[in-house]
Amino acid sequence: MSAKDLQQAAPAVPGRSRTAESGPDHAMIERGHVNHVSEVAIAPPLAISGAGANHQSQGKAIDEPAGEEAIAIAVTADLVSLGDEWRRFQQSADCTPFQTYEWLETWQRCIGDLGGVRPVIVTFRGNAGELLMILPLTIERKGLVRRLVFLGRGLCDFNGPLLHPRFPDVVPVERFRRLWASTLREIARNCGHKPNLIVLDQMPARIGGQANPLIGLGSRPNPSASYVATFCGNWDEFYTTRRSSGSRRRDRQRLRKFAEHGSVELVTADGQGISETLEHLFTQKQRTFERMGVDDLFAKPGYRSFFLEVAQSAPELVHVSQLSIGGKCAAANLGLMFHDCYYYVLISYDDGPLSRYGPGAAHLHKLMEFAISKGLKHFDFTIGDEGYKLDWADTKVDLFDHVGGRGLIGRSLAGAAIVGLTLKRAIKQSPRAWRYYSTMRARLKGGRSSR
Repeated sequence: MSAKDLQQAAPAVPGRSRTAESGPDHAMIERGHVNHVSEVAIAPPLAISGAGANHQSQGKAIDEPAGEEAIAIAVTADLVSLGDEWRRFQQSADCTPFQTYEWLETWQRCIGDLGGVRPVIVTFRGNAGELLMILPLTIERKGLVRRLVFLGRGLCDFNGPLLHPRFPDVVPVERFRRLWASTLREIARNCGHKPNLIVLDQMPARIGGQANPLIGLGSRPNPSASYVATFCGNWDEFYTTRRSSGSRRRDRQRLRKFAEHGSVELVTADGQGISETLEHLFTQKQRTFERMGVDDLFAKPGYRSFFLEVAQSAPELVHVSQLSIGGKCAAANLGLMFHDCYYYVLISYDDGPLSRYGPGAAHLHKLMEFAISKGLKHFDFTIGDEGYKLDWADTKVDLFDHVGGRGLIGRSLAGAAIVGLTLKRAIKQSPRAWRYYSTMRARLKGGRSSR
């Protein structure tokens, strides 16, 4: 399938920023101003009945225009106090797995707390305290800069809010713009100061079945996109529709080569096997980072602990597996299973003699077969424009960034950020420019870039 065959759409999506070498056998991690809106009053402390009444900040913004459902906006830093309600909400809310409580609470505990990150969790509630939205944010501080960003953004392929299915009926786009001004004031009241720079990045235009309200604040295309394959029938039927007869013949030849070294099987890790498989993944990935000339993701404080803990504590969300060839880990993967989709998040492969036959590609085939067997409907390759994704995907998901600034410093930084994002997008959209950039980066860091 060529890029022309892809649906240029922003469908429901069923920072780590990433860069990659070509194909699933290579590394995958690289990792406009706010609109003027009308004012709404800040109400004094008010008791809210219903679920979550104890999770409000000391004051809240109330938006109650004539003829519309009142919306109470609250901000808290206490992520844990929302835990039970958050878990219930995410089961039916429109959201991605990167905004689940399990993912973000583990990130905060393993990484955020080490860096002094204070969560800024925004909630919108309707009648009787009904939860309509959770928006997980934080403020990064450096000198005079106070930057409002998504919580955990460095390890979230997609960012955005968790939305009640009826959110767009209660809060249409124009109303959300008005509520955003009130939200920023409530954040300032809760945190003691206003952010002067806002960077909300890697957002899909649609979340689940509804439009992402943050896109209505003004946005521009992110340098990267995501690609999604929609399953049809069983694995054999899907495989036949996506791979030509020549490609299937080469796949069989590779499997025969692997079989010369022992049995070939997908092994889903559990118990102690989770940490053992992830250690293989870390080691294999580190060697790939060295070749690419990029920083080792797992050398960052708390990152190894995060993946180990989230995989062990949330097995219903996180899937850890390896392609075992003759009892040896030839490739490893950490994926997410959420709602009706499998998310292809972290992958690695052994760079020994078997690497010439593509263990990463063989592992990918096994994972898609596994996802179909679990009744999942989609396979999300997550952020990144690697060419191999076009062999499988039928939908391209464009991602967007909202950048805004307040005050002289904020507006100046926002302008610089927009220029940087525009340049990065131009480089990534040009295969020649991207190859040159990747090669120079690898040389400067003592690695070597794969073409």
